[in-house]
Amino acid sequence: MGMAQTIPRVQKSFRDYEEVTVMLDSSTLTFKHFTDPRVKSNPGFIEGLSGPLMLATDKSCRKYIVKHACFHNAANELVASWLGYKIGAPTPHAYLLKPSEKFPSLYGVAIQFIDGLKPMDPSHLTEQMQQDIAAQFALNLLIDTDDKIQMSEAGRRIYSMDFSEAFYVSDTMMLKAFLFNEDAGKAWADNKLDAFCDHIRWLSFDVAREFAPDLHMDPEHMKAEMIATGKRVLDITDDEIDALADELSKMYPEGYADYYAGCIYAMQERMKMI
Repeated sequence: MGMAQTIPRVQKSFRDYEEVTVMLDSSTLTFKHFTDPRVKSNPGFIEGLSGPLMLATDKSCRKYIVKHACFHNAANELVASWLGYKIGAPTPHAYLLKPSEKFPSLYGVAIQFIDGLKPMDPSHLTEQMQQDIAAQFALNLLIDTDDKIQMSEAGRRIYSMDFSEAFYVSDTMMLKAFLFNEDAGKAWADNKLDAFCDHIRWLSFDVAREFAPDLHMDPEHMKAEMIATGKRVLDITDDEIDALADELSKMYPEGYADYYAGCIYAMQERMKMI
């Protein structure tokens, strides 16, 4: 398909997602080890696929969960968070992290720490929370989350989080190819984008029939809400996609950033047909 090689590059501001306009300067943050809550709830659990986590705090006391051990995590988290914002699926905001002596990792991401998160209770869902759940299923289908969908409640909204394994990127091989040379990287990205496009071509929202009963939701209503959420990708403009790629290019090779733009374009092509 070659989409990763042909995406236009136009410098734009990230004005429509101001929360991630500026890469966070890690030298202004304080860091400490973060213990995953699953250590307490799951005997024998040590750490997730993202490796050891950190808790960062800025001067205004805002907190962030920091992922840094797996180089692909930052891009996946940023793009999924951005897409969730665009289509109306509540997600923690994600920020790329600028390296410093205090935090030397080249591929760190700071994810908004949301206070008051608690397990979702399917038996006490408001209409808004049901809409949120449908939106979360749509988001995770679009990005092909390669993990269990993690949803929690806070402030009577349903948040989805942990997008480290998504977009058909779950290792460092594509990044290594780009770091080897641009041609190798583009070839790897084209092949991976073809695979992602194959996933999108077969995308179906019929999974609502499987999950709706356990969520005390009407399957057809849930499916309709999921489709309505998915179609919001059609409102994303070329300029906004360029701005997303520009933001990623602050950390990754340009062709690597363009891969994610190609994924968004693939989503748009699929949703035009539904």
